[in-house]
Amino acid sequence: DRLRPWLYKSLFRQYLNSRRSESRSPFGYLEHDEDVLDGLEDEHNTPEALTERHLQRAELNRALHTLSPEFRDVLVMHDIEGFAVAEVAEILDIPVGTVKSRIHRARNSLRRKLIHGTLRDGSVFEEVEG
Repeated sequence: DRLRPWLYKSLFRQYLNSRRSESRSPFGYLEHDEDVLDGLEDEHNTPEALTERHLQRAELNRALHTLSPEFRDVLVMHDIEGFAVAEVAEILDIPVGTVKSRIHRARNSLRRKLIHGTLRDGSVFEEVEG
């Protein structure tokens, strides 16, 4: 039970040490157009549903990449990788309250970007329903 967070923290620290001089996010290895949601399963596989989900994921992914590294990292670890709040706090060496706050702020920021359909750089994309 404790092995997964310990291993992730160890790998996370190793990655940070190798990239410290570049001052990049721990998830900076993701290309801007890479879909971090790629591993999630699709329930309905009709061509229309697949196309719609692909467009929504692309929009969500673009919005996710506009978040600051602090917010993106906790959101990816918690909501996509499936780590508990306490595990994220342990991995990042930050208080649980900070993790909760960052998750809340990251979700709100994503929600605003998706509802308004506008990214910070001024590019516009279609609104995602749901």
